[in-house]
Amino acid sequence: QNGTMVWQKTMGGSRRDSGSSIIQTADGGFAMTGNSYSSDGDVTANHGSSDIWVLKTDAGGDLLWQKTFGGSKLDWGHSLVELPGGDLVVTGVTASSDGDVSLNHGAGDIWVIRLTSEGEKVWEKTYGGSFSDNGWKMAPSSSGGVYLSGESFSVDGDFSGNHGDADLWVAEIDGNGTLLWYRMLGGQYYESGSWLTRMPDGNVTVCGTTRSADGDVSGSRGEGDLWIVKVDTSGAVLPAGSGQPST
Repeated sequence: QNGTMVWQKTMGGSRRDSGSSIIQTADGGFAMTGNSYSSDGDVTANHGSSDIWVLKTDAGGDLLWQKTFGGSKLDWGHSLVELPGGDLVVTGVTASSDGDVSLNHGAGDIWVIRLTSEGEKVWEKTYGGSFSDNGWKMAPSSSGGVYLSGESFSVDGDFSGNHGDADLWVAEIDGNGTLLWYRMLGGQYYESGSWLTRMPDGNVTVCGTTRSADGDVSGSRGEGDLWIVKVDTSGAVLPAGSGQPST
């Protein structure tokens, strides 16, 4: 708590490997996701280019298991959560349409994988359209699934209602990966949702960036702003200081 190093660990192989998200799991250990280009050292397999890498350690940081998921193109893991029963859900982006990826809508898709507590794949789903889509952050939902935030350039496939360039994308899926709702928020320029959290009142707050001054965006300060959006559990935007959806 004073910044003194308790322990540190490095994990990887001979090529570039990185981590992007870590959580403490119910058993006191840690689960992590990121990406790996390696196929040696701590990394047992590579499907081609970069794979999503998921690792589990004990409380002291000793590796218990690791898994790679991907296809022949670029795949990255950006966020993971633990569900009440101990399963892990990972999100990121995939440009692949082979290997572990059952469907690619075009360019990069938002990719979500559910794993057992031992790292075995339960299911995987892609969400997107013909342009680039990316999942950045997740939080557990009250329904046993997860909320997700990211960005979408698409105007077709799973998504409609793009305002221009990329929109901030916020959504909820259930424990089986079924898309319950989604919302595209933004203006004529670039928006992205890089973080979200479920609030004590049950609503969801998303933080990201905006370059717009129109559409859903008001109060622009300049070329690019930090953007905070609060939505209810159906995706309706809530006005500041209110618990009710805006009209």
